[in-house]
Amino acid sequence: MENTVHIWDSEEIGFPKAYQNILWRSYNDSLNEKLVSIPKLVEKNSDYLKKLFLAWVFELGEVRVEGKRVVDHLEISPSFSFWWMSLIPQKLNYSASPHITTAIRLLAFDLWARDREINVIRLTSQNKALAECMQRWCLDRKVDFVWEFLPSNNSSTGILHNIYKRLPNLCKALIQFIRRIWCCWPLRKTGLDAWSNSDGKVSFFSYLSNLDETGEWKGEFRSRFWTKLPETLIKNDCQSNWLHIYCADSSHPTAQHARAKLEKFNKMAKGEQIHTALETFLSWQVIFQTLKDWFGILHFARKLEPFVSKVDCNSIHLWPLFKEEWYSSIHGTSSINTIFDFNLLKKAVAFLPKQKIGAYLYEQQSWELALIHCWKKQQHGVLIGAQHTSLLDWNLRNFHDPRSYERSNNNDLPMPDILAVNGPAAMKVAKKNGYPKTRLLEVEALRYLYLEDLSKNKKLNRNRKTNELRVLVLSDYLAVNTENQMDLLLGALPFVSRDIEVTLKPHPALNINAADYMEIEINLVTDPVQDLLGSCDVAYTSPVTSAAVDAYCFGVPVITALDSDALNLSPLRECDDVCFVSTSEQLSEALNSIASRDVGTYKRKEFFMLDSELPRWKALLLETDESMLLKTQSNALT
Repeated sequence: MENTVHIWDSEEIGFPKAYQNILWRSYNDSLNEKLVSIPKLVEKNSDYLKKLFLAWVFELGEVRVEGKRVVDHLEISPSFSFWWMSLIPQKLNYSASPHITTAIRLLAFDLWARDREINVIRLTSQNKALAECMQRWCLDRKVDFVWEFLPSNNSSTGILHNIYKRLPNLCKALIQFIRRIWCCWPLRKTGLDAWSNSDGKVSFFSYLSNLDETGEWKGEFRSRFWTKLPETLIKNDCQSNWLHIYCADSSHPTAQHARAKLEKFNKMAKGEQIHTALETFLSWQVIFQTLKDWFGILHFARKLEPFVSKVDCNSIHLWPLFKEEWYSSIHGTSSINTIFDFNLLKKAVAFLPKQKIGAYLYEQQSWELALIHCWKKQQHGVLIGAQHTSLLDWNLRNFHDPRSYERSNNNDLPMPDILAVNGPAAMKVAKKNGYPKTRLLEVEALRYLYLEDLSKNKKLNRNRKTNELRVLVLSDYLAVNTENQMDLLLGALPFVSRDIEVTLKPHPALNINAADYMEIEINLVTDPVQDLLGSCDVAYTSPVTSAAVDAYCFGVPVITALDSDALNLSPLRECDDVCFVSTSEQLSEALNSIASRDVGTYKRKEFFMLDSELPRWKALLLETDESMLLKTQSNALT
């Protein structure tokens, strides 16, 4: 029995004393010496594990079938492959692909088990794909395998939802494609003439969301993504073009509302800005071309799968985790929508007069890769990816195997000429993860410029009881993460040495009722984070909220609750002065530690590039002549 390993992929865990117990979803390995936390192993070996996984993704695209690479088989335009826009290379562990976490944990387990003698693996889990991978691991190493299946505890859903879920990928894709066309049809030709005849030589590609309509808003374009930049361009007599990707929002819930808003933007701008939508270029020609391109790649799913499925990652068979995503990538909703975006962008960029420079929000979404290809095909000027929020070290879509950055002019990974990072923290992460240094440029953090004013004019609210610790809770957009965060807090409070005042700011995408937490008095607020930071002693944040950065930069001590079901996606993951907790005991210790200090003495942290005059953005967009742009582009391509 000494060589039996029991893997607990479960919240309910029993610990047979004779076994070595592996905690698949817990950081809490301090209960006894026969416990090993896989999430802790992942954090300890993060760089190595990430390197292995990114190499595996790259090698999938390089597999040769009938003399051609997978990347080349999926070419949908000369020198542009659909492969880069599909789900597996996108690596959306932040949202759509949680099984990436399972893959990384498998690699961590293999690293731990490599030099150990194991006779039996017992897996307690409801994850069938994980069981298949583990069974293959045991088979290759001549280890007995036992799977203790846990029934799913998923709550029942509606009848229509269940029917839709069981439809073939092809049917679901076509349903969603038709629905999108129907919903977006009113945006056709909005601002088309002005876009086609624009005198502006600077273009931006962004989302029609996160708009600032507060204060004395009269209908002008104000974006929380770009903040002061549009106004700065106008003050410097620089006309600009803006293409917005329609996102339903409370201020424009339908395409009709969005159309009216874009028309209002154009009217208020008086020619200084041209605003249009990606869906402006919707036409029957684009629809038919999308269907043609999509049907052209459908047969590749079954043709290529037998070959890519044989590619192991460091001798670990991962394909059961990704098989469903492979077919969804080519047959499913994401595939047809991605190709639709590509054809819309191809039209939009072709209609645009010759541009000196372009910029887009850098998130490594599929439409961005399509934009890069279309922009360069039309021989416009330098294209900038504007990294607008925190660059998360474990957000894998931001990074690739170093071989992906090499240029062969044959279905290469699309890359912007310049990646404009918003400060020293993002620059450090980009370089650490192998992004080509010649393509990196540091600019002001547009979304965080308010931190400059806060740092200069800190007004701390000392109106409180002397023995009181003021905790600002910044929650997640995922209900499950927020519930975990609050459960840890409720468990910790009885062991905190001082009285606690709790202020809870929910994520805008999540509704929270204070009555759900009757055990404690909670002050529920919706004020902007910047208005709350001066009135707290500590910020207690969810695993992924970017608001943690606001608190950190303001100088407020930050405690972050870890998510046992995901990688550590905190934007502050590598900051030594941030406390990460996974149990109520750890949280109470952290709160007591802060309570014992002289709270309210804040020290600003250098995380972003902050200068409201935007000298770097102005130099990039306004003061650079054509010859210097070409030189910058040439250096970036070297």
